[in-house]
Amino acid sequence: MAKASAPADPAAILAERVIAYREKHSLTRQELAEQMGVHPTRVGRIERAVDSPSLDTIARVAALIGREITVSVLPAGTERAHVRKKARGRADTFKTEHARVTVVVG
Repeated sequence: MAKASAPADPAAILAERVIAYREKHSLTRQELAEQMGVHPTRVGRIERAVDSPSLDTIARVAALIGREITVSVLPAGTERAHVRKKARGRADTFKTEHARVTVVVG
C-alpha cells in the first residue's frame, strides 16, 4: 500500500534524496553541482525544494544517486496508478486539486 508522503510534493522528495547523497559523500554544494553539471545555486534551489522539478532535474538526480525515479500523474478522481508490488513501500503519494501524484525512488 502506498504511504502518504511526509513532504507533500516531488520537489521535497528529490530534495531529501539530494541532501542525503551530498551528506553521505561529504560533498559541498559546489562539488555536487560539478557532478550534476549545474550551477551551485541550482543545487541550493533543489535542496530547498524551491521549484517544482523539471524532467531534466529529475533525470540529473536519478543519474546522481544511481536509482530509478518513477513519477506517475493521474487526473483527480481516476483510479490509482499501478505501482509494482516491490516498490509500494517506497512510493510517496499525494493529491493536488487536479491530480494524484506517485513518486517512487528506486
